Amino acid sequence: MQSKHPTAAPTPDTAGFSSYFNALRRRLTSSVLYRLGQEPRWGITLFEGDWTRMDAALRSAHPVRNPPGRYFADPFLIEREGRTYCFVEDYVHSRDRAHISVLEIRADGVINLGACLEEPFHLSFPYWFEYQGELYLCPEASASRAVRIYRCVEFPLRWELATIALQGFAALDTLIFEHGGRWWLLTGRSGGTHDPFGSELHVFFADSPLTERWEPLPGNPVIADPVCGRNGGMIREGARLLRVAQWHEHRHYGRRLTVREITRLDETGYSERVVARLEPDFRPGLLSVHHLSSTGRVSAVDHQSWAPAFEPRP
Repeated sequence: MQSKHPTAAPTPDTAGFSSYFNALRRRLTSSVLYRLGQEPRWGITLFEGDWTRMDAALRSAHPVRNPPGRYFADPFLIEREGRTYCFVEDYVHSRDRAHISVLEIRADGVINLGACLEEPFHLSFPYWFEYQGELYLCPEASASRAVRIYRCVEFPLRWELATIALQGFAALDTLIFEHGGRWWLLTGRSGGTHDPFGSELHVFFADSPLTERWEPLPGNPVIADPVCGRNGGMIREGARLLRVAQWHEHRHYGRRLTVREITRLDETGYSERVVARLEPDFRPGLLSVHHLSSTGRVSAVDHQSWAPAFEPRP
């Protein structure tokens, strides 16, 4: 039976309008700032304490100064013999690519110890792990279309190539760790023009992290979502595994990050749940935040903001 009352007109989607106008405002702001000689630039900030207090701690923390013509990103902290170090992506504007450098965090400041790993292609995301008493570095090297693992010869600046895995796979931001008697490799994959920031999470397992043959988890990719598919770091708290995930939006790389506890990881399946989230609002002018590392005593994030443009390349 037809109602005596007219059908109510659909109400506007307030959240949708807000999202649209915020995106439009960011694009207009970007256009103006580019014309004024500004460009987005990454940097890192260190703070005392573990990651659980990052919201409050970051508001009073100061960023690490970028070197002239370069910037730091993707910080990975490590403690060795009572000292704290940080492996970073060290992007050189004149080369249009990055290498891996090491910073030492001291009571009186941050010291740049120099480059520890350089290749003729771009390197970033310098994730480290230990195996049989030795230290290894697995930076992102997607331009080589493989996962490259380097062994430490003399800490922290001398490394040698130990093995190459997943040949032909353009891996993004790889994590390698032991869990449940297996070694696990969690990585993204470069998706080209249709997926420029990487939205897929692939899981592989093996008996050794130095093998060239990793078994894919059935159903890979286990995640295909731009707001959580790509790794942004990892934190281990005893048996607890916490994967940091980058959150990408249309035309906006690394908008924010989430911390996600892995609740299932075995040879037949993978699952996780969100336990924390970080917005780029802890300092005025921030655009993005997409990486988190912590030793428990010291933590680090990276972030993007507007800065004076580098000098034009010759």
